[in-house]
Amino acid sequence: MQKERKHIKDLSDYLRYSLDREGYFYGNSDTHIVPIKFLNQQSANQCSKFLIENGIWAKAILPPTVTKNKICIRVSVCAFHTYDDIDLLITLLKKFRKH
Repeated sequence: MQKERKHIKDLSDYLRYSLDREGYFYGNSDTHIVPIKFLNQQSANQCSKFLIENGIWAKAILPPTVTKNKICIRVSVCAFHTYDDIDLLITLLKKFRKH
């Protein structure tokens, strides 16, 4: 179990590093649940749809579940995820930003 916890922490750190490198804001998250922040509901919904269409389950979290300044897509890193999974997410986020 300790090995899996370390793997999750390492992947979560890598995800936050990668998001930071690409200019995405994730707040002060330091757990395996990483909120990728969006300015509005429309962009969060569009990104969620884009990710789902490309094989990543990523649900937008919108008001009234969160306040308007906390609209996000929450990513939960699990023990079965790999660095390639994180890289795919980042690649898709970059593609979403360009279109």
